Amino acid sequence: MKHPIEFAHPVAELSTRDRCALVSSGLWLRVGFIGACASAGVLLQFFNGELRPLSALALAAAAATLMAVGWWRARAVLDAADGTVDATAADVSPANTASACSVA
Repeated sequence: MKHPIEFAHPVAELSTRDRCALVSSGLWLRVGFIGACASAGVLLQFFNGELRPLSALALAAAAATLMAVGWWRARAVLDAADGTVDATAADVSPANTASACSVA
């Protein structure tokens, strides 16, 4: 029996490759969100005087890099799944995306 919400909001059937791309993109978005939260935390600690300037700079740079890479990879995975960019140019091939997802 299907859940009632599935009838209220019909969704087109997705292929296994598309589902894997969505899962992979979601994971990369979470990595980017963790980087954004970490950079905000570093800035708060720096302005409260809890961190030395050099430590704050290093941690903020690492967190910002994590944020940018996570969001860039999430977009690259979705673009490769849509076919809007060449998969090799984005360094995200459908084989790599499908191997990250173990949907039977």
